[in-house]
Amino acid sequence: MASLDVQGGPSCPQCGTPAHIGCEHSRSIQESSSKEEGGKITKEKLLDMQNLEIELKADFTAVIESLKQKTGANLQARPEGFHITVVGPTEKEVLKILTDEQIEELQKINAQIQSGEGVEIKGIGFIDGSDQEKYKMRDLDKEKKTAFLALDIPALQEFRAKIGLPPKYFHATLGFESADIHFQVIGQEEFKPGKFKDKTAPIPKEADESFDEIFATLPEINYGGLSGQIKERKEATPVKAPEEKKEKRITKEYDIEKFRGLLVGLVESGKSGNIAMGDIDRIVDIVISDPGSLGKELRGDFRFVKSILEESEKK
Repeated sequence: MASLDVQGGPSCPQCGTPAHIGCEHSRSIQESSSKEEGGKITKEKLLDMQNLEIELKADFTAVIESLKQKTGANLQARPEGFHITVVGPTEKEVLKILTDEQIEELQKINAQIQSGEGVEIKGIGFIDGSDQEKYKMRDLDKEKKTAFLALDIPALQEFRAKIGLPPKYFHATLGFESADIHFQVIGQEEFKPGKFKDKTAPIPKEADESFDEIFATLPEINYGGLSGQIKERKEATPVKAPEEKKEKRITKEYDIEKFRGLLVGLVESGKSGNIAMGDIDRIVDIVISDPGSLGKELRGDFRFVKSILEESEKK
C-alpha cells in the first residue's frame, strides 16, 4: 500500500517520492490502482491515460534466466511487471475520442482475453541492437537487447483498425538490457534542404523458433484488465505579469525525434530520477520552445537529461 507524504497525498513506499512528482516505482502504483478497480475504463479515465495495456500475470523468472544463458544478455524485467500494449504513448490522443460503444467493445475483447480466448502466444523473440544484419538500428538502440513473447490477438487488431490505428506487433516484453527496442531505420528523409535524418518504423516483434525449447517451459499465464499510466493533472499556475522584452539569444537546435527516443529509453532504463513517461511530452515541448529553461524546470533531474540533450544537438 502506498504511504502518505506530509501533505496527505500518496507517496512511493520504496523511495518516498510523492506520487504527483512520479518515479519508476510510482508508475507501478498508478497502474496497480487502475488494475485493482477491475480494469474498468471510462471516458474520464481515458482523458488522463498515456497508454492502454493489458496485464500479464505469471512468474517468468526461470524463463528469463534461460534466455540470459542462451543469449548472453543481462536481461532485466520491467519493475512494474508484464503487459501487452494496446495503444502506445505516441497514439494516446485516440484514447480521448473513443465512444461509449467503442469502450464497451474493448471491454468485451478484454473479457475474452481474460478467459483465455482470442489470444495466441506464437513464441519467444529476441532482438540484439548490435546485430545489423536483420534490422538497421538507430545509434541509440545499438547497445540494447530485448526478449519478448510474440502474440496474435485478431480482435484487438480489428479494434485498432476501427479507431484508425495501424496494425501492431502485439507482444509482452520479458526483459531487456539497457532499454527496450521499439524502432528500426527504414531509410532517410530530408528535414531541411541538404539535411537528412533517419526514417523509422516499428520493429517487428515476431517469434523466433530458435527459442522454442525455452518457449515450451512457459509457466501458466493469466491476463488482467485494462490499465495504463495515468498523467497527474496539475493545478493551474497564476498568470505572471508580462516581463520586459529581452534581447533574443541565439538558441541551439535539436533533433527532437532523436531526443524523444533517447528520453524514452532513459525512462525505461529506470535511470531518469523522478522523470516518468507522463513527463516526456512536457519535456519535449520545452526543448522545442525554450530549451534554455529546461534546467530550471527539471531542477535536480536535469542532470539525467543533460547528456542526451547534448547528444541530440544539431551540429
